[in-house]
Amino acid sequence: MSPRAPQFTESQITAAALEILREQGWGTLTARAIATRLGTSTTPIYSVFASMDDIEAAVRVEAMGRQLHYMLTPRSDNPLLDLALGYVAFARDERMFFRFLFIDRPVPASAALRQQLEGRGFVDRLREILPDNRPADLLDTYFGGRSASSTNEVAYRSWIFAHGLAMLLCSGTLPTTDDTEIRRLLEGAGYAFTLLQRESAPASPTEDR
Repeated sequence: MSPRAPQFTESQITAAALEILREQGWGTLTARAIATRLGTSTTPIYSVFASMDDIEAAVRVEAMGRQLHYMLTPRSDNPLLDLALGYVAFARDERMFFRFLFIDRPVPASAALRQQLEGRGFVDRLREILPDNRPADLLDTYFGGRSASSTNEVAYRSWIFAHGLAMLLCSGTLPTTDDTEIRRLLEGAGYAFTLLQRESAPASPTEDR
């Protein structure tokens, strides 16, 4: 009778997959590589996960969780700014995870999500992520607050800038930047977008007087 193949849990297999992804990138992540990391054959791997698609899904959940942890880690006195700082710092510090999520294996936004982000939905999604102890009017104060549409527009532009900065750091196009410089760039862009939105918005009745 041949010895039983060693058994591994879903979390153990996922952890091994994350190690490979972090060290070598998505292109090297295979069932064989995971099995080698665990010192076994692929049989125990596929007894837990039906396919590499399922492993990819598990890895995505973990990578996104780590990104969210970065975004919720206090780095300033403004929890909204912390989201952007953490987003960019994650791309700088965890390049392979960021590449996996946004370059190698991105999940395109659905048509419904894209439509939502064009309206108030983008700000609403930010509200869901922010800590419960934030100031009630933080988003409107930081992004202008003239109207729902103007607040969303500045927030959306700020996210596009933050993502672009993250991509530059992740790819190595931009030299490694410390937290202080990242904050300076993000605050400058946010301020510029707010001014642009205020200048392009119709004057209120009070301003016309």
